[in-house]
Amino acid sequence: NYVNAKSDQTAYAGTAYMLTRQEHVWVKTSIGWIGSNYSSTTSIPSFNLSNSNSAKQNNVYGDVTIYSAKDFKGFRPLFGVTVQNANISSVKESGSPLLSTAPEKGATNEARPYAGVRYDFNDWLGAETRVTHSQDFKTVSQNKLSVKKAITNNAYIELGTGFDRGSNYTAGTVSAGLKVSF
Repeated sequence: NYVNAKSDQTAYAGTAYMLTRQEHVWVKTSIGWIGSNYSSTTSIPSFNLSNSNSAKQNNVYGDVTIYSAKDFKGFRPLFGVTVQNANISSVKESGSPLLSTAPEKGATNEARPYAGVRYDFNDWLGAETRVTHSQDFKTVSQNKLSVKKAITNNAYIELGTGFDRGSNYTAGTVSAGLKVSF
């Protein structure tokens, strides 16, 4: 009578970016990679049906963000676009096809424009929120908080945490990075 379902995902990522602060606008560009492993099991014990699957996905993305060089009471408007290639390279499945939740193998490309605002509380603590639209998750809100600590005159350690929410999608992120000023 009951449906049992479980899904898990593990992801690893790396991003490199550059920020240039000009008189009228700030421009941030980035490029990155995300590798993900998914697994899912579904069963209806009373009908003796079950299905298990796993998939591997690699995403390569590029992003351009334009920030206002002028802040408005601390708030800095922003807009940009993320372009992504998602490639599901491996899908394994066993069990009843009636309960299949496996993704299709293959690649897709998507461009996601966004708009938002950044607020820097001080030189070491900032928050950023964006709203975008994705083919899979519809309207998505992305929220980030970051803190940085100088380790030399031109290098910083930055730690971040984030929370994304969309239709049938919720994600939490944690990041750590090294920033070097030129």
